[in-house]
Amino acid sequence: MKATASLFDALSLGLISLVFYIYSLYAYPLFVPDEARYAEIAREMLVTHDYITPHLNGIIFLDKPILYYWLTAIAMKWFGATTFAVRFFPALFGAIGVLLVYLCGKQLFDRRTGFIAALILATTPLYFVGAHYANLDLEVAVLMSGCLLCWITAVHAAP
Repeated sequence: MKATASLFDALSLGLISLVFYIYSLYAYPLFVPDEARYAEIAREMLVTHDYITPHLNGIIFLDKPILYYWLTAIAMKWFGATTFAVRFFPALFGAIGVLLVYLCGKQLFDRRTGFIAALILATTPLYFVGAHYANLDLEVAVLMSGCLLCWITAVHAAP
């Protein structure tokens, strides 16, 4: 029963936060210069089929890790060259971060604490804005937090 409730919580939090973050991704244009720049680099990858060297207006642009451009290019391939596609992966990573906080809080404390911590993170204004802004900041924060939360959980579980 307890495992079923935890699974239900995790699936609910993941789905609700993903819908919460995806809801208005298309409602406003891309911010200049960052979002437009990263979107154009991913679009050029799709047009030229050069997935190794990122280009911006034909000029090599090596300022960011290429994984971010690949993710944006994948979203553009799935959803077309839209603002929704450009902001899809930051929203997805936002939902993953909420889910990680829940799982860690549940493991370290209890189900209720993990759920409350995840809700607090999901509704924090800066985190919400980060999940709606197409740049690398939220993705890096979620990945670093995930590493830290896994380490904390492992140390706590060690005999």
